[in-house]
Amino acid sequence: HSRLTPSRKAAASDNVADDGSSEISDAVEKLAEVKPDDLEKVAKSQAISALAGGVVLHLALGTLYIWGNIAPFVTSYLRQFDPNVTASDTLFVFATALMGLSFSLTFGGRMERKIGPKWTAMIGGYIMAASTFAAAQCRSVGALITVYGLVFGVGTGIAYSAPLVCGLRHLPTQKGLVSGIITAGFGAGAFLFNYISTWLVNPAGHAPVGGYFGPEVTANIPFMFNALGCCYFLMVTLAGFLLKNPSPEVLAARQQAAASGTQPALADDTCHIAPGDMFGEPQAWLLWVCFFLTSIGGIFVLGSYKSFGSFFSQQYLVALGAWASIFNACGRLAWGQLADRTSYKIALSTMTACLGTLLLCYSFTTFSAPLFFAVTCALVFCYGGNFSLYPTATATLFGSLNAGPNYGLIFTGLGFASVASIFFGNKIVSVLGMAGVTQVYGLVCLLGCFLTIKFMNTPETCSVPS
Repeated sequence: HSRLTPSRKAAASDNVADDGSSEISDAVEKLAEVKPDDLEKVAKSQAISALAGGVVLHLALGTLYIWGNIAPFVTSYLRQFDPNVTASDTLFVFATALMGLSFSLTFGGRMERKIGPKWTAMIGGYIMAASTFAAAQCRSVGALITVYGLVFGVGTGIAYSAPLVCGLRHLPTQKGLVSGIITAGFGAGAFLFNYISTWLVNPAGHAPVGGYFGPEVTANIPFMFNALGCCYFLMVTLAGFLLKNPSPEVLAARQQAAASGTQPALADDTCHIAPGDMFGEPQAWLLWVCFFLTSIGGIFVLGSYKSFGSFFSQQYLVALGAWASIFNACGRLAWGQLADRTSYKIALSTMTACLGTLLLCYSFTTFSAPLFFAVTCALVFCYGGNFSLYPTATATLFGSLNAGPNYGLIFTGLGFASVASIFFGNKIVSVLGMAGVTQVYGLVCLLGCFLTIKFMNTPETCSVPS
């Protein structure tokens, strides 16, 4: 277990000061006037509202993953203005969005500490919606990468952690459940908006000619972006009104229950590691490295499963993509639940072992359509666990107060993995072929499993005492 120096202990203590303690003190005096049953109902309704807001917000943010579905339509549209544009050119839109998401998460976490989850979620969400409206005016790949890649990703990153942190304040002993429910919305958003975007841009189901769509489809691209922007705007607004921190009365009752012994005290209340201090802890570096190792293979498969199954029908691949999104969402919830019932270390090591094994076997499943379908969905189910287990691990190891900005720093591991997946994937394909890529990434994932089992702490509470 790692330890803080005296100066860093003081810094950690300073971070606890900005927690509304004066409001809680005032609320303690009012508790005598409130019936315990009524207060419990209030606490439960506030938690449900926050979780619902988080799911709605992440349904909108999860549309980051519809790029694989709309890319052929958008590429065909851009070819009207530049006939040299190809599908490989527009790959960078998604990679840039992931990078923007990864490197704005910490900023969003810090913003949430200053202005709360409601306004952080709405500011980030409105940036994302505005970038979608602006994408309707783009006529070049460069403009689209900037607007629908970078700006969209930054908006998503700012809003991403606000509902997670808000949910953890309502249910501090159920970190895995909170992370799983909210991030499941991120996966489900891709499933829902894959169908919506296809219906908006290609309602008649026209087939591509020579790999690209004609004007009867591409004429709908601006309308599609504008319609999606309206949807995002409305969803973000609704989520903002639902996302609220626990009331001072609820927090005061929780403190009184802990003091009287009717509820266990939460160790996270005395353990708050600032983002600037976190990477002084070996466990933070280990989390970052493991996130990189355990996500790189899943990123590659999400972007290339259609290439592995190119000889299957288009209808089959569309159905596979839709079901994979559902399994992605379910995996986030299931692995988060397992972390609550056991520990994040057990859940993470089990998930990475399964994911690594599936990656090793993936290229051998293409001879059978049902087997390829099942293994792809199982693989994405495991990959989704990354997004509920790493927030849980971050909050457990370093405290819930700074969970937003701290997780943002850990999440940059995914940003680097998204770039490395494309760069190294192309290098490996040229030497070992597509099958070799998943096998190499399977071994990389199993290395992450080994590091998790061998070196990761398993504290019931924050491992770094303040």
